[in-house]
Amino acid sequence: MKVQNYLISKTSQKFVDYYGGAIRLSNATPYTVDEVIIGRKGKPFGKVTTFRDSFGRITERAFNIKQKPLKNRIYSYNDGIVGDNEYVEIKTVKEFTLKRKFIDLYRKYQKQCANLGIRTTLWDKDKVQNNFVAKDINNGKKTISIATIESLGNFEGEHYHELKEFPTIVNGKIEKGDAKRMSFVVDKNNDVVENLVFTDNAKAPKNDTFLGFRLMDLQEFKEPITKRFLRDRNIDYLDYTIDTGYMTDDFSETRLGSFTNGKILFNKLYPFKSKAQFVSTSRHEVEHGWQFFLDARNGGKRGEYMEHLGCLFGPIENRKLKKEANNYTKSLDTYVSCEVDYKRYRKNYIEIKANKAGSEAKKEYINQGQEIRKEFKHIPKEFL
Repeated sequence: MKVQNYLISKTSQKFVDYYGGAIRLSNATPYTVDEVIIGRKGKPFGKVTTFRDSFGRITERAFNIKQKPLKNRIYSYNDGIVGDNEYVEIKTVKEFTLKRKFIDLYRKYQKQCANLGIRTTLWDKDKVQNNFVAKDINNGKKTISIATIESLGNFEGEHYHELKEFPTIVNGKIEKGDAKRMSFVVDKNNDVVENLVFTDNAKAPKNDTFLGFRLMDLQEFKEPITKRFLRDRNIDYLDYTIDTGYMTDDFSETRLGSFTNGKILFNKLYPFKSKAQFVSTSRHEVEHGWQFFLDARNGGKRGEYMEHLGCLFGPIENRKLKKEANNYTKSLDTYVSCEVDYKRYRKNYIEIKANKAGSEAKKEYINQGQEIRKEFKHIPKEFL
């Protein structure tokens, strides 16, 4: 016999009057808070707390159910366009869980842990879902697509990816037809596991080496794709730091990224317009990581960590590589930033090489994504 759960009480209040015990992950300031207490046979066994913004949209929902891990969902909203006729509303939901044995520790050090990015170590990110509602501005037809990434919870770090497109909605009614679906499993490096790509009423891309990155939103995409480029350049063993939350001292919104002393920095305030644009920047900075590494082995002194790498790996013996390293060292010795002299900056050898690497990576990303964008055409190309 199925056990029925009952709503025991519900409250809604302004945030300033809220003194509940829900653990929050989002930094968004809510306008109102709803609390729902649920129970069985008249006895409460859980609480669901919902935080909303001034538009009434959910920003976070916290689940505290007896004998289960804490679960929080973070909501964000965006929009986009497809061609000239479709406007797309995008809702992203990220789901995290926290094991109960860590709750007291997290409560005690919540503020300090947040500053250290503790969410990635105590909170497990189980699922990310992007909902796309595309509306034709000429006839009002709507098409709903859903992109989901879910952790499989195994030691291999594998994730399940799924992309669905449902039949069109016309005048509030769903047209006849079957949904399109594509799913696959990726490993810890976001490479698609062979023979684990499945489709219904859709064609799987044949030669898309970026397929395992396509369903990520821009923010989730930044670090994994940079690690991919470090592997491709065969310098992932140098243990460079990737910081996607970097901000300049003057809070500039114009600088995209930089490489300095073993750190690849991406400006948190720069509004990247698409994942393809970020691909160009990421690959550009990875190329600088390669250039600075060769310079360090060539005796360059561009920071303590780079000097350490230079000593660790020693002088370059390969003549061709040595010649290239000499070019990098010469360019770095005469380097000027774009803020000082933009023309000289653009003509510097290391920037020419990095720009070429970034441009080629962007072109490759766009070209390889043509098949999936054609198959699921109601999702903005900036996402895929």
